[in-house]
Amino acid sequence: MQLTEISALAATVNVGVARLDERCPGWRDRVDIDMIEAGCNIHSVTGQLFGPEVADQMSGVGIDWQAMSGGDACQMFAGHGYAVLGAVEVAVPAVVLEAAKSHGVDLPTSMPLPRNPDVCLMEAEALTLLWQREVSRR
Repeated sequence: MQLTEISALAATVNVGVARLDERCPGWRDRVDIDMIEAGCNIHSVTGQLFGPEVADQMSGVGIDWQAMSGGDACQMFAGHGYAVLGAVEVAVPAVVLEAAKSHGVDLPTSMPLPRNPDVCLMEAEALTLLWQREVSRR
């Protein structure tokens, strides 16, 4: 898995900022810029605002995680710049599905594929810097 471009990460942060501005006016004043760490449930922007539980963070930004599949909720959360995905959903090739079915095995049509931890770490570091820049605009 390749590293997400900084412009794409910045775009997700812009989406997240707009959502926080709408749902949590004054949120910047409640975030400690020096403590922001995007890869940490406690020190991320949403962790500082809504607590360390990711479910609470999703609810805080208006993601109905109970009504969505886990993967979709995580995709949306990451798509708002609040987190880095540790896995991505990939489609299971049709030939594999057919072979499994011929042996009586029912596979899902997609499965999570873990991402390289070093790539995730670099993306989290970039998100940290982007969020710090954004909060400093208060």
